[in-house]
Amino acid sequence: MLFDFAILLYILCFVSVGLYSFFEDERLAYLSKFFAISGILVNGFYFVSIWFFYSKTIHLTLSQIFALIIFFLALTAVYLNLKHKKVTIYFFIMPIIILLGIASLYHQDIMTTREYRTGFWLFVHLPFTIAGSSLFMVSAIFGILYFIQEKQIKRKRFGFTYKLLPSIDLLNKINRTTMLVGFTIFTAGILSGFIWGIYEWGGRIILTPKLIFAIISWLIFGVIIIIKKIKGITPRGTAFASILGIISIIVTYIGLAMFIKG
Repeated sequence: MLFDFAILLYILCFVSVGLYSFFEDERLAYLSKFFAISGILVNGFYFVSIWFFYSKTIHLTLSQIFALIIFFLALTAVYLNLKHKKVTIYFFIMPIIILLGIASLYHQDIMTTREYRTGFWLFVHLPFTIAGSSLFMVSAIFGILYFIQEKQIKRKRFGFTYKLLPSIDLLNKINRTTMLVGFTIFTAGILSGFIWGIYEWGGRIILTPKLIFAIISWLIFGVIIIIKKIKGITPRGTAFASILGIISIIVTYIGLAMFIKG
């Protein structure tokens, strides 16, 4: 029920910012911020209630994985809005959030993990890994938006989205920053997962399909970042790399959960 209410708030945020893009009424901008922040609070309380209930053990459904991704996507959107003073950022992230919210309703019974003993490292591993993946997703979104904005500027045909999008330099900055921060957080998630696994599996590391795909995802983004640091990648190259990289994350959290089931 709480998560459903959070999705409703995200929908209201999208409607508000959509109306703002047409009427440019600042009251609608403030309203969209209110709905976004309220959605995050409700979304967060939803997870607090779940993890409080499973005080000794934890297992996640695919629906709850989606809900956690949605939480971090919304949190990132609010942060970017507050930092860059561009409320129309919600216009491009909220549709992804709403689609994931709808998808979660159809996958409530698909288990992505068996029941595990909880502990400090597990509560680091789960949110950090998913937070990193969410930032990779945001990076890919802004990579796509970078190409859209670049195309409009080159052709000098400024469509409806031109005034909604941040400048092309800001799009590149967000694309690059979210990738780097996402990689750092994702790395912390994988390392904490190894430590937790040592406790969970009696001093051994078992290479489950989920762990293997997570490492592959980490390596892909790691190679992208290393190449960027050593040889340098153009803004277009960075945007394209972030789009390709997110494919591995999609495989990890959707394809793997639905078809392999770890």
